[in-house]
Amino acid sequence: MSFLGKNFLIFFLCLASIAEASIFCGQILNPKSKEESIAEARQQAQDLLTKAQRGESVSGRNFISSFPPRTPELLEEAAKNQITWWGVRIFFANSIEEARQHSMAEPERDQLLQGIYIIIPQQKNSSDFQATLRELTDLSAKEALQKYLNSAVIVNFNYHTLDLILKGEGKKYAQIQDGIGGVKMPEPTVERIDPRFLIERFDANSVYWSKSDAGLGPFLVQPGWTLGLAKGHIPLADTLTAKAYKDAREIAQKNRWHVTFNTDPEGVMNMIRDQWRLASDPNHASLSKDSTGIPANLLAHTPKNKKWVQNSRYKSDPSLYNQTLAALKSLDAKTIAVEVRNEQNELIGGMLLLVSEGVLYEGDTVFYDNAKYPVLGVEIPRVALVATKDRLYSSGIPILGAGAMTSKFSRSMGAYLITNQELQAHVDQLKTQFPNGAPADFKTPWSPSEHSEAALRQQQSEQNKGPKKERPALTPEEREALKQAALSRRAQDQKK
Repeated sequence: MSFLGKNFLIFFLCLASIAEASIFCGQILNPKSKEESIAEARQQAQDLLTKAQRGESVSGRNFISSFPPRTPELLEEAAKNQITWWGVRIFFANSIEEARQHSMAEPERDQLLQGIYIIIPQQKNSSDFQATLRELTDLSAKEALQKYLNSAVIVNFNYHTLDLILKGEGKKYAQIQDGIGGVKMPEPTVERIDPRFLIERFDANSVYWSKSDAGLGPFLVQPGWTLGLAKGHIPLADTLTAKAYKDAREIAQKNRWHVTFNTDPEGVMNMIRDQWRLASDPNHASLSKDSTGIPANLLAHTPKNKKWVQNSRYKSDPSLYNQTLAALKSLDAKTIAVEVRNEQNELIGGMLLLVSEGVLYEGDTVFYDNAKYPVLGVEIPRVALVATKDRLYSSGIPILGAGAMTSKFSRSMGAYLITNQELQAHVDQLKTQFPNGAPADFKTPWSPSEHSEAALRQQQSEQNKGPKKERPALTPEEREALKQAALSRRAQDQKK
């Protein structure tokens, strides 16, 4: 096709769908330079931050807007302001009281996971509401969202647990999430949401249904930009003697697992997209009728009132899948796949790492082949985290970011929430320490014997050396390491 013919085709396509494709067509006919794209993204990120600072956000996630569209440049610039592309869940309820009960029954005791509720008007009783809800789920997500926006009461529930983060009590917040020590979720207060906010800030074209979790009921998910009040982090010095890390290392050694980095982007993304996950199924009624395609190993390990589903956001949002895959394939090292492999060198799981400002490494999505490893599966990302910890700590990097930390996995590995300001202080310190970027090695394969706990404990002891600090008692591993070192020196002396 001639140059003129190609441009005529592009012009024709733009006219054919101008409402949906105007931005796309403009980018084709008038492409921006890299510098222009970055400058535009920087301004967009600042605008999002300004809106959040003015209180123009909803839910515990501080959802700001679905606009502007997600781009690689905006993702990077927004991250500098602690703004991430995430989203908010939208539930339907028969009354504010029923919405409150649903909110308090959430399986995760996490303010950051709380959604918003559209109260459907003129529902006389529960059976009427359930009939209306069934009718709603037959509609497209866009139609369901728009149906009641102008007539419904819209609320969310504030448990005020994030106030603990502002007081520096992130570990107590984690106790509330896990119900440890009898600590209970406090009673929430109701916050009304102006429907105009949703109409102006939600992109109905990108909202989608989530119907896989029978316990939560069908709900909508609206992707967009969020600025949480707090972010998770793991102080790596705290992990050096932690049992969870020691156990994961021993499991890797026993099973002869090792770790590679960014060697199979497609394999990683496909495993994340297609992973089977447990969802609530109170009546356990769907097991027989929905078991088609579920691996036999998983069916044999299905807990009571649970079912297996494939509900990854990378499956629901193909554009997110494609952007993440492109980031893994690029050479800028801003997205890293930590790949756990078995003795046959097969990919069995791992996690994604996101790198902000060249110094903050943040654990993102974890994944594992629980069809092949129905019992050990959850240990696979723990091994990925141990490998990441070894590489960061040995490079002098003291923390690992843990994002919004909405899973027990992060908390079990020592993560807890701190304020955005505290996290930014860590980032600023790292930028001063590493003006050219933190030089962690995420190229050389890792094995579980690479860094001994004795060596890391010794490094920690030297960093914390002080006149009043006593050396901790040696572990059997440390004693063995010292013994081997002494034998080596003795052998060298004999040669001399």
